Amino acid sequence: MNEALYSRDHAEQERTGEERMCDLRHHSLEARIDELQKTCEMRWTTEEKAMIARWAGLERRFETNDKRVYEAKLVADKAIDKAEALATHRAMQQNEWRATITEIMTSMVPRTEYAVQHQILAEKAETNAKNIDREMSGMRERANSSRIQTLILTGLMTAVFTMLVYLVFIHIR
Repeated sequence: MNEALYSRDHAEQERTGEERMCDLRHHSLEARIDELQKTCEMRWTTEEKAMIARWAGLERRFETNDKRVYEAKLVADKAIDKAEALATHRAMQQNEWRATITEIMTSMVPRTEYAVQHQILAEKAETNAKNIDREMSGMRERANSSRIQTLILTGLMTAVFTMLVYLVFIHIR
């Protein structure tokens, strides 16, 4: 063992100062490289953890956004359904209104036609009233008893009432 120590010491002495400087630099560089590797590994681990945390945060945000988008879609679908229902209801009301107007237009008499028909009926009513008056005056002269006069008046009143009812119903139509 002494010999091994001696040979190493001797080999050490034989080396030049430059070689020793190279060895020192080599050892220094190796230490620096080891130190940089450890630093890089630490930073990599830290960055990797940060990336994993960011990724998890992004995943949570995507899930939250997916839920919000789904909820917004449901709300939009409900709004569309309500709008369609209101549009359908409005169309039905418009159709009912159109049907009512059409019915009125087909069943009602125009004013000009009504005026002509009313004038004709009024003239007939006057003529009938004059005829009734003439006949009544003739009947009064012929009838001496109050019973006959009462019957005649009742008949005439019924006729006038019937005529008035007839005129009112025509006027309503």
